[in-house]
Amino acid sequence: MTGSFSEPHICQCLNRIAALRRSSPVVIYGERWQTGQQFVDSVLHLAGGLWRLGLAPGDVVAISAFNRCPSALFAYFQSTSPN
Repeated sequence: MTGSFSEPHICQCLNRIAALRRSSPVVIYGERWQTGQQFVDSVLHLAGGLWRLGLAPGDVVAISAFNRCPSALFAYFQSTSPN
């Protein structure tokens, strides 16, 4: 159901990752990895950059991640955040 408050909101998901996996690896890609806090910081950094460029809710953005899993994750989580 769309708009149901029983569904986890993206901010809740990011807060949970930062709280429960703060120092644990959550993104592992080859020899590279990020902790929960590093992942959340990356998502917020990307979101802030897009906001400073003037993007607003409802705008469409294309991201060429060159098959890089972490880039796709950051973009997905940022694009589903309310701000």
